[in-house]
This record gives sequence, structure tokens and C-alpha cells, in this order.
Amino acid sequence: MYFQWRASKKGAEKYHSGMIPHYGENARVFKEICILGKELKRIKNITGSTVNSKVAILMDNDSWWTIDNPYGKGNKSLDNEIFWAANSQPFPSVLISYFSELKYYFNAFYDLNIPVDIIPLNFEFSKYKIVIAPLLHIVKPGFKEAVENFVKNGGIFINTFFSGVIDQYAGVFLNGYPGPLKNVLGLEVEEYDPLPPEGENVIKMAGEISDNFHSRWGRRRPFIVGGALMMGLLFGLIWMVPGSWNQTMQIIYFIMMQILFYTCYTVFAVPFKALTYEMTPDYNERNRVMAYVAFFHKLAEFLYEWMIPLAAVISSAYFVSKIPEGEKVEMTGIIIVTWLVGIVIMSGIGVIPGLFVRERFQKKTEHQEKVKLISSSKDAFRSRAFQILVSIIILNTLAGILASNIDHFVMIYYMADGDIAQGSIWKGLLSSGYAVVGFAFIPIITWLADKFGKRGALFFIYSLTVFGSIMK
Repeated sequence: MYFQWRASKKGAEKYHSGMIPHYGENARVFKEICILGKELKRIKNITGSTVNSKVAILMDNDSWWTIDNPYGKGNKSLDNEIFWAANSQPFPSVLISYFSELKYYFNAFYDLNIPVDIIPLNFEFSKYKIVIAPLLHIVKPGFKEAVENFVKNGGIFINTFFSGVIDQYAGVFLNGYPGPLKNVLGLEVEEYDPLPPEGENVIKMAGEISDNFHSRWGRRRPFIVGGALMMGLLFGLIWMVPGSWNQTMQIIYFIMMQILFYTCYTVFAVPFKALTYEMTPDYNERNRVMAYVAFFHKLAEFLYEWMIPLAAVISSAYFVSKIPEGEKVEMTGIIIVTWLVGIVIMSGIGVIPGLFVRERFQKKTEHQEKVKLISSSKDAFRSRAFQILVSIIILNTLAGILASNIDHFVMIYYMADGDIAQGSIWKGLLSSGYAVVGFAFIPIITWLADKFGKRGALFFIYSLTVFGSIMK
């Protein structure tokens, strides 16, 4: 644990540290070492025990020596790093440090209290769930097959930039990097070029229409404002169906108006969601941004089920226990409430993000290549994680719609004996309860996402959802 017992009084290493420094045995250093020795005796019961790590970081000495070659770092007597990067070494930047990259990934798991093994390249890593190979500049024979078998058996292999460039004889892999790992990683790099320390690059994922839109107001904000205004207008128009029309024409009217409404909702929602993701590059700060979004979602959930009771208050005729056969429902209250919601909430509040939130990438995307919807969608659906998330969203949405309709039916026709107004009040109370619990859990879920990651928080949420569904 320590290199030497006592610090030297003379010689070349007289300033080298020791357990007993120049001050003597009463020095702080020696006292702390003695305390540590006593503490180590107390853990003798765990001597010989092992920790079965599920994560490993590959450390390749040859890649390390190649990356951190002293010729590659340049002569420190000269400050012209660009000169040395261009003339003294084969690397893209003198700022690359092999150990800095290793520490970057190690610290990420360490902060989450996840044990990590540091293993050599020829180590059998099939027992791990995640294997990370930062800056694997050299790929040696047999490694490609080992990685392919690891991934086929369910393992996750993570690689970083400047990997798979040369073989064990320092020969460059032709026809694209990362050489033998191209197939297993599903990518091909034509060339590499270093960014300055203040530079950053943007990875283009699946794009929507707003990705390719450019204006003086940005690419997201015009769609948010326009979508919110049209959405509020159409929400009010949905309920303006003429009473003189026959039932078939009224159904066609409702269908067409709802198609238009949800089209405008998509125009608003997709750029709005993209803008929330783009507001910050920080992983944990993005959790907090989404927490604010969730707050307003829950606020809407608290209010929306009270629309029908409010409409009933406006239209007193709506309070009849059961509407006599042949008598029409009074629509005045519904029309007033929906226009208030459409104008004040959907349009009035909906335009606020488009008017006041700044876009981080407005300037950078002015000259980007056009994002093609079909090809980018194919790229997105090649990701297994994306497929799982889409499936969860679809199933969750369908289940929510089904459960919402069923509990509304039960409350009106079972609990309230067909009294629509009374059943709607019960539904409003139930939804308010959902919203209150949702408000309480926003900081908890945010903390879980910061502490255990978004995936861990997602598992927790859906575990609670399954438990709640079973209890119902």
C-alpha cells in the first residue's frame, strides 16, 4: 500500500514521501496510517471474499502505449500543439489521453455504486453483462470473434472513438474504421478529424419536418406556436356540429375534425418534445427539465376530468339523472367549456414555449444536410432500445385509453346508477387523486433517474404500474 517506510534525509529521493515523514512519528501522515491499520483488522471477516462485477473495462497496454506515445504528445518545450499533431505523431490530437478516457467511464459507474473490473484484452469476458473498450486503437486477431459471441449471447459491448484503426503490426485497416469491428458495431467511419477543446459535434438522429425547417425564429418554435393556435381553434370547432344534421353526418364531422385536431397536435407536440430534449446537453439537468414538463402534465390531468361537471353547471338541464328518450342533450355548457380550454389553455399557454424558449442549435443547423424521414426512421428502428421504447409507449397508451373508458363507464352506470353528472364528479375526483399522487412522485422519480439512471427509474415506474393494476 505504501512505497517506503521512512522519508530519506539525503540523496536523490530525499523529497519522496514515506510513512514516517521528515517530521517524525508524530506527523499527521503516520498517525492516519496507524488508524488505517487498526481499521483493517476489523474487516478480517471479509478477507478473501470477492465481488462479482457485471461491468468490465478493457485495458489494452499496446493501445495505451500507442495513444500516449511521447512522440505523439510533442516536445513540451514547444507550445505549438498543432505542429506536433501534424508532424510528430499519427494521432488526430495531442489532447487525447488513454487513461483519461478509461477514468471517464470508470467514474460514471463508480458514482452509481456499480463495481467495475479492469481486465486485459485476452481476458474471458463472457461472464459480464457490459464490456467497455475505450480507445481500442489496436484490434488483434481473435478479438472480433470474441466480441461477436459476447453480443450474440446478450452482452452489451461499448466502444469509443479512434478504435479499430491499426492491427498488431501497426498496419492500418483499409476500407473504413473501426476495422474488424465494423459489423458488430453497425457503423463505418470514413475519416476522423479532431475538434478543438471548445468545439462540439451533433449526432443526427431520426428527424421530423421541423429538423429541416429554417427561419429567423428557429426550426422548432414556429411549429409550436402555429400548432398550438390551430389546436385550440379546432378543439372548439369539434363541438360545433350543427344539430340539424343527421347522425351519419354528425359522426363524419366528428371524425374529420378529430383527424385535423390530432394533426395539429402532432405539429405542436413533436417539435415541443424535441425542444425539451435540446434545451440542455447535461444528462441530469435534462431529467429536471422533464420534471417541469411532467408538472404541467399533471396539472392538466388534475383539471381535464372536471370539464363535464363544469359543463353541467353551465347547462342545468344536464343534471337530469337519465335523459328521456328522444330528448337531446343541452350542448351549451360543453361548447363554452371547450372553447375556454381551446383558447386559454391550448392556444394561450401552448404558445409560451414557442415565444420564450431559445433554441440551442438554431445557428448550427442552418447549413445541415437535409434529414430524410424514411431513411432516418429506418436507422432509428434498427435500435433494439428504440423498438422497446416504442412498444412500451404504444401498449401504455392503449392500456390507458381502455382503462379510462372502462372506469368512466363503471362510475356512471354502476356507482351512479346512470347519473351522468354524478358519475362525472366521481371521475373528476379519481383523476384528481391520480394527479395528486403524480405531483408527489415527480421529485421522487427525478431523484431516481439521477441516482439510478432513466432505465432504472423506468423499471420502478412500470413495476408500480403493474402492482397497481393487479390491486385494481
